Amino acid sequence: MLFKGRLVEELESLTPRFPFDLTYPDEQGGYIRFNNGKLHSIYLESLKDNDNSNIILKFVVNKEYKFEFSDIYVCADNCNEFRFDKNLNFNARYLKGISIPAELNEDMKLHLLDILKEWQEMSKVLGEHNYISEWQVQKEGKLVKKAYAVFSKKLNKKDYNKVHELVDDFDVEKLKYFQKIEIKNKEVTKKNDLYLIIQNKYE
Repeated sequence: MLFKGRLVEELESLTPRFPFDLTYPDEQGGYIRFNNGKLHSIYLESLKDNDNSNIILKFVVNKEYKFEFSDIYVCADNCNEFRFDKNLNFNARYLKGISIPAELNEDMKLHLLDILKEWQEMSKVLGEHNYISEWQVQKEGKLVKKAYAVFSKKLNKKDYNKVHELVDDFDVEKLKYFQKIEIKNKEVTKKNDLYLIIQNKYE
């Protein structure tokens, strides 16, 4: 399963000219986000910049039901990811692995430490087949805690029929997906946003 070539070309044409080069992968995967069952946005992943950082591009569906560029995500160390808008204004930070960089201030270090502790406890609740892939730790200047978990449970085919228009060889029974979650008293609550993971191979 990969994004259709014509879709990738369309999205590439909508991407702003940044002061660095972007290299697209030969096989373009990423994510398709739905909010309350409606198509919300598409993410192209596995791009590279001049420093070989991992790059994700986000495109949202506007009021005219057309795609428009929204944000660029930059991750240089496979752990700390930063999101910027089309003008390269920083707006969010994510933690994708165990990391507390030495250069951070004390408040951010303690915030990340709390998240790592919570990550460990939540992973026990999610079990063997589901797992947390990342946390949003900062948004618009504020410290936040938003966990994203990947689930292996199969989705309903009829809810995603239109994805065939965006993805080659789409098979909803083979893919995984992730959602924002909360866990209280060992009960997992999934949020409304759902992200289909579009990639060529699934383990």
